[in-house]
Amino acid sequence: MDFLGIGPMELVVILIIALIVVGPERLPQLAQSIGKTMRDLRAMSQGLTTEWQREISSISDIDPGEGLQEALTKPFQEVQAEVKQALSAPLTTPSSATPTPVSPQPAPPKQPETLPDTLNDDVDHADT
Repeated sequence: MDFLGIGPMELVVILIIALIVVGPERLPQLAQSIGKTMRDLRAMSQGLTTEWQREISSISDIDPGEGLQEALTKPFQEVQAEVKQALSAPLTTPSSATPTPVSPQPAPPKQPETLPDTLNDDVDHADT
């Protein structure tokens, strides 16, 4: 039994090293997490394989006279044509909803700020 190129003796050595490094109390938790990770990886791999096979079968449904590049670029070209058509169409608004232009009113001039008279209160009045 070869698992990823590892024979039974190598597997035993790896398990003994794992037992020494991890310890006997944490080894079941480690094995459980490794098993869960392997199940998840296997499920993702099967999902990817299924998706890949479905895409390959959809490509095989292409007309024999149509090349692969044309079949793949055709939907993009259709969307591009629709976008160009939408952008080149003039924008129209109903004539009754045409707003009348409003000229902006100039802002009133600002009044200059005056300094309060309290600035002179700091001067010593003993000289007078």
